Amino acid sequence: MNDLGLISSYKEGRGLVHDLTDKGWLRAGEEFGADPLSAAARSGGKVLYTLMRAMRRYFDRNGIEPNEVFLPAAAEAADPIDDVKHEITEPVAEGSTEKTPPSTSDIESRIHSAYHRLAREPKAFVSLTRLRADLAGLDRGAVDDVLSSLYREQKINLIPEANQKALTGEDRSAALHIGGQNRNHMAIK
Repeated sequence: MNDLGLISSYKEGRGLVHDLTDKGWLRAGEEFGADPLSAAARSGGKVLYTLMRAMRRYFDRNGIEPNEVFLPAAAEAADPIDDVKHEITEPVAEGSTEKTPPSTSDIESRIHSAYHRLAREPKAFVSLTRLRADLAGLDRGAVDDVLSSLYREQKINLIPEANQKALTGEDRSAALHIGGQNRNHMAIK
């Protein structure tokens, strides 16, 4: 499954940790609602596929995806790979105006500040277009990494725009792609 790009694996202690990639989440989502395979039907898999079809109906009715339900426990939510950023930086010459990039915690703090400035009330959704405009000086990839991490840790909620036809090009560009979906709005839990 690693070769197919469905999972990524890394060693932690004496064990291996396997995480679904976006492509893996998309493939797993296809299994919800799929008909049971004939071999699975003989081995009790029919019950599993019946349950998964019921779950797909629930997901569709509520506009959610499996990756929003199947999250790690809060204590296990932090991804050890994301917690340590290995950056190689050249020493800055004395008197230079070159700035070092902000840390992950600085970016998280700026995201929180921007959200609270933009949100009309606590837990309200804010468009990622407006949030990104407020964070214009930060690296897009670094902001995406922090948003993804906060989402996995269940500290924020990211949802797609319900009316996809209403999205502008700027809205589509500002979206964050997670679990096979473009997420356009964020709320802090």
